[in-house]
Amino acid sequence: MILQIYFAAMSILPGLIQVESRGNACAYNAKEDAAGCLQIRPIMVREAQRLGINFTLDDRWNCEKSMGLFIALQMVKGRTDPEEMARCWNGGPKGMQKESTLHYWEAVKKANQNQTR
Repeated sequence: MILQIYFAAMSILPGLIQVESRGNACAYNAKEDAAGCLQIRPIMVREAQRLGINFTLDDRWNCEKSMGLFIALQMVKGRTDPEEMARCWNGGPKGMQKESTLHYWEAVKKANQNQTR
């Protein structure tokens, strides 16, 4: 199952990064205090730390560490479905239940398709 989670996460990371920051590791949204290529907010850092994942606020600026956080969170949550991964990244633990995350998922899929061309 670990490999299934890893490969599912890796399959959508390019699209997530494109949607979140257009690939800019220095992207910053002051309104949400979201930083880095995956636009990680402080609440996500606290959640990661609560789950025993070693990640700091400064790590948000490192794309490799941010991708590692994303993968680690999927491992801890046991998510194997790329859609669930993306929608929960955008909408929190109940992201699959939120209609608002459907548009996000479509954007991630489209960005992934554009990345592979």
